[in-house]
Amino acid sequence: MSKKAIVFDFSHLVHRVVFANLKDIRDTPDFLTHVLLTSMLSNIRQFNKEKDKDIIIATDCSKKDNWRTHFYENNKSNFPEYENQTYKGNRDKSKMDVPWDMIYEKIDELLIALTELTDFKVISNKNSEADDIINVVSKEYDETIIISSDKDFHQLISETTQQYDPLKKKFIKLEEDSDLLLKKHILTGQGRKDNIFPCRKKLGPKTADKLLEYLDSHLEADDELRKRYMFNKRLIDLTEFPKDLYNIIKDKLNEEQYNFSSTNLLTFLIKNNLKTIVKDVSVFNNKIQSTSLY
Repeated sequence: MSKKAIVFDFSHLVHRVVFANLKDIRDTPDFLTHVLLTSMLSNIRQFNKEKDKDIIIATDCSKKDNWRTHFYENNKSNFPEYENQTYKGNRDKSKMDVPWDMIYEKIDELLIALTELTDFKVISNKNSEADDIINVVSKEYDETIIISSDKDFHQLISETTQQYDPLKKKFIKLEEDSDLLLKKHILTGQGRKDNIFPCRKKLGPKTADKLLEYLDSHLEADDELRKRYMFNKRLIDLTEFPKDLYNIIKDKLNEEQYNFSSTNLLTFLIKNNLKTIVKDVSVFNNKIQSTSLY
């Protein structure tokens, strides 16, 4: 029996929900939990009717512990424009008028409940991003559906891995080969998003297209271009994930998890004013799927 998974990019989901419902969440913190669960359950009902897929929730580590942060800090001195930059430094949440402490408290409560009371697999690692976890899932499962609109996952789309955009409510179809898109992404960087700059000044998509035709030759002939390309590749290409961390995530994915407790889960839902989700409590039970896979 093939192994199948639905994997949620949880941080991406949280940010989408928070900024779309900020006023309601400020007024009623339980509304955050309600919208997060409602969103996930909608996708699970849509794609797991036969309960033949693992439900995986991929979470981020803290930025300071992220293996990419350490790589960035250890290597940025090679490039002058990085001197005062930090990895993902433009994502400083302290600059936003958002009650993050309350939000993180509600998120922690939800993740603990999903871990202890359901058959979902909540996967985290202190040095790994959700992107890394989702990459491992795509490699270790025979079929994977990624629930996220993040373009970083385009590189994973293949015959066995699909990406579903929950905003547009459709699967993403690439106009170019995923390998070419990844190389273009490495060349152009993602400066505003993560402080990863283009491999050359003003190197945009059109210039990248020209370089791609003879990329290996360009990299061989230009030492500076090659150094910057390899720096960006390490940060952007999900296959650059360190092998030791990959194996930790792989082991966690292989752990059997049969924690569904209808009584305790109902108690959690009622305590958090989530009575409208009570009718869907069976969705959190994935024993039929789990038994058939292992």
